[in-house]
Amino acid sequence: MNGAIREVMAECISKLQHSSFEVVAEDYSPESFGNSFVELRSPNLCLRIVRERGQVYFETAPISDPADWHDAETMLQFLGVDLACDSCCDLILANLPQVADVLNGPRKRELVALEQHIAKERFS
Repeated sequence: MNGAIREVMAECISKLQHSSFEVVAEDYSPESFGNSFVELRSPNLCLRIVRERGQVYFETAPISDPADWHDAETMLQFLGVDLACDSCCDLILANLPQVADVLNGPRKRELVALEQHIAKERFS
């Protein structure tokens, strides 16, 4: 794995572990371009950090359905968070209660609608 990416992931994982998250799964695949992921859980939500082909992505999922992943940047956009001002990891940490509320409540339908809209714009 690229040293700089590994450092970013390690720093974020450390911050998350200090905020009641624990690592529950991880994988590294050197034969697949060094792709990797780390899955973490807190009492209120799941978070996955994915490194794919040199890019790092964050995904969130409700604790009640840990297989229902949602792009963290889209989640933060949905919450009205300015994505230009900080790292995705720090923004997620700063907005944990709101992220958990959306994933575990009725506003999740609105998030899914936004995700579908974004996908339609990107792939149409």
